[in-house]
Amino acid sequence: MNKAEKERLEREEFEAKEFIPNLERMLLAVDQSPNGKFAARLAGLIAGPRGLPTTVLPLSQTGKNKAKGRGKQEEKKDAGEHDRAGEGVKAAAEESKQRQISEDEPGPVDVTVRRLDASSEEAVAKEAKKGYDLLLVGVANTATNGAFPPDVTRIAAAFEGPLAITVGKGIHLRQPERSPLHILVPVNGTDVSRRAAEVAIAIAHACNCPVAALYVALGATDSPRKRRGFRARQQEQAIMKDFVEMADRYDVTAKTAVRADLAPDKAILAELKEAKHDLIIMGAGRRPGDKLFFGDTAAAVLEKSPASILFVAT
Repeated sequence: MNKAEKERLEREEFEAKEFIPNLERMLLAVDQSPNGKFAARLAGLIAGPRGLPTTVLPLSQTGKNKAKGRGKQEEKKDAGEHDRAGEGVKAAAEESKQRQISEDEPGPVDVTVRRLDASSEEAVAKEAKKGYDLLLVGVANTATNGAFPPDVTRIAAAFEGPLAITVGKGIHLRQPERSPLHILVPVNGTDVSRRAAEVAIAIAHACNCPVAALYVALGATDSPRKRRGFRARQQEQAIMKDFVEMADRYDVTAKTAVRADLAPDKAILAELKEAKHDLIIMGAGRRPGDKLFFGDTAAAVLEKSPASILFVAT
């Protein structure tokens, strides 16, 4: 067995257990806001190297907003918005194709745009029945005071599978389709944080961007001088080794950092400021309740982060 064949078999063995390689179809719910365009770009970067079929639900118009007697100019404008909803995905996918995963070059990403005939959440629920492995959401005014608005909560509730929500900020709202990505992904050994790391590496691979993993030690004390236990350091090393090996498999430039002297949200924000990252990709779990809530750490980061965030709830 030659080296290339051995590497291919090893990669396939790893990918059989991972999240991103097993995605078969992605659903994208976006409007034409800068945040929606940024979400479409991220979707294209995920889809491009693997040729992942993507369906777009443009949320700029719903069936409830359709009134009888609409003029031709309004209908033409609506049709243009529907067409533009998929352009960002196609552009980012085409840009990232040169970074394909396998030796077989993927074909053009199949982007389907659905014209809505119901409210956003009804359209998502209806489309979800066709079978999708990930819903990515990007709408205007995604968060206020650390909380998601009601429309995002309703859209998320309509989809039972893995969910990703884009919260664009700063340069990603000023230049949503052409802006740098310097990614930070917090990791702690949980399944949700590892899947977020997979998403971060997939996006970094597609745009040839750097990515850094931040390990926030659990049970951190107020004294940074206090030595952590041997088992804690072993866990930290194992998690970071797994991240670096995964990045190496996809030829991604990766760095690691450890903070054991701060609460998780403060550690993330401190690392963000010090290393000048502009996108946090953060694993999260949905908490029970009427509102979409990913926990206190995610809420604090959502409220205080000056950088864009992609929450990945799997």
